[in-house]
Amino acid sequence: MEDVERQVAEALASAFGERLELLAVHGSEVTGDAFPGFSDLDLVAVLRGGRLDLEAALKCADGLALDLGPASYLQVDWVDAGTPRPSLVTSSFRLLIGDAVPEALFHTAFTLRLSGAAWLEQLPDLIQRDTEDWAIAVGRRSRQLRLIVTRAKPTVRAWLTTLGEDPVATYAAPWGRLANAVRRHDPGIAGLVLELVEGLRAEQRDEYALGSTGLHLLTRIAAHV
Repeated sequence: MEDVERQVAEALASAFGERLELLAVHGSEVTGDAFPGFSDLDLVAVLRGGRLDLEAALKCADGLALDLGPASYLQVDWVDAGTPRPSLVTSSFRLLIGDAVPEALFHTAFTLRLSGAAWLEQLPDLIQRDTEDWAIAVGRRSRQLRLIVTRAKPTVRAWLTTLGEDPVATYAAPWGRLANAVRRHDPGIAGLVLELVEGLRAEQRDEYALGSTGLHLLTRIAAHV
């Protein structure tokens, strides 16, 4: 993935020039639990001069016509350099462009608890929507499965922080450590976490089974909140 990250950084640098103050990769690619062909490549891009404009976006799109390798797609959090906000967790990112990360970009235990609480508040509605969409996901099962799976890790992390786990350590943890933390609180939910992870690691993924496991996992956690 290093070559892919380099090409993405070069494309964004070409599109934005000096406006691109910082580019960092975070998420599963850094924690070491990305699932080839399934996980996305998560980036934080800090831009000077306001939000992304149309011309820069079109130039960026043209420059990003490249093979992402094992990553399924790019996910970029665009941050205005003039009004930075918490976007990165200590020790769980890698800088691609830039020398130092402004303090305002780092999450704290407080901001992670806040964002986790906001996530859990909307979780029942997300589950209901995903359940309805999964029932009729003919022809788009893979896409719907990715959506369900992207909800799993933030849900587990947010729930663990409500149980007293350290927010910064929890949000920097890969699936293995998260499963161990969950086991201390609810072995049944830990079993669903491991079932989901093992299914995603399988050479031949059973999309129906994975969707079922993911929805059961989200529903079980929502019932505990």
